[in-house]
Amino acid sequence: MSRGNSHDSKLFEETVEEIRIKTGARPKTRPREMLADSAYDTKEIRDYLRKRGIREQHSQEQKEHGG
Repeated sequence: MSRGNSHDSKLFEETVEEIRIKTGARPKTRPREMLADSAYDTKEIRDYLRKRGIREQHSQEQKEHGG
């Protein structure tokens, strides 16, 4: 997604804006929910998803494994 020195979460909004979900008619541009790992669990991303009406889910793997 990005150059090695740029964190992927900075490109999150641009990437979400490019989403096109095929339906029988016009493609949808907003998923109902977004699943991401803990690197994407930032206030900015949570605010962005909330503003767009996208439900957020973040991986619990790190918490479950004591990381």
